[in-house]
Amino acid sequence: MIQPPGFEQQGDQGQQLRCRLRKALYGLKQAPQAWFHKLKEFLVATGFVASKANPSLFVYQLGNTNQATDQFVRQLDETFSVKDLGRLHYFLGIEVQYTTIANEGQPVADAHVYRSIVGALQYVVITRPDIAFTVNKVCQFMHNPLDVHFKAVKGVLRYLYGTLDHGLQFTQSSKLLLEGFSDASWGFDIDNRRSTSGYCIFLGGSPIS
Repeated sequence: MIQPPGFEQQGDQGQQLRCRLRKALYGLKQAPQAWFHKLKEFLVATGFVASKANPSLFVYQLGNTNQATDQFVRQLDETFSVKDLGRLHYFLGIEVQYTTIANEGQPVADAHVYRSIVGALQYVVITRPDIAFTVNKVCQFMHNPLDVHFKAVKGVLRYLYGTLDHGLQFTQSSKLLLEGFSDASWGFDIDNRRSTSGYCIFLGGSPIS
């Protein structure tokens, strides 16, 4: 490395000397690669496995437990001396805002009422496929419904009340064809990254399922 300004020294014959680094300095072009090799060595020793598709992505499958996360943070601190800054709100010019997740909220006062309404909505879906996706989502919390889920159910009821004249329209068709369409969301759920599939069956151009 070229000597920094103000610290230039020359050799015995007046030649310009260079600095030999004992470790990578921040800002050097070699620093990112040196840091990657250092971090990779730690992750592999901890049990992480590099992805074959992306060598810079490391995966460690252990389960969804806080104990495993705390243990990894302790190991990280022992090696690199990290500092816990709490919940992220601002990072490199990016402001972070959090939205409600599936397990945040208060349990409903009467879960039986929630289950009864959602069960009735499943019958309404037969003639109102426009609410099928929403009903599918609220059905996923029948075991332990929270107030945020009940609020979503009330939103569906308000929507139905304002669209009572909507429904399925069956028209005359010269060709009685049976057609089916299906699709799936790949990791759409932001809480657990699970996928959701759906389908629609048409008979003679009219939806039947």
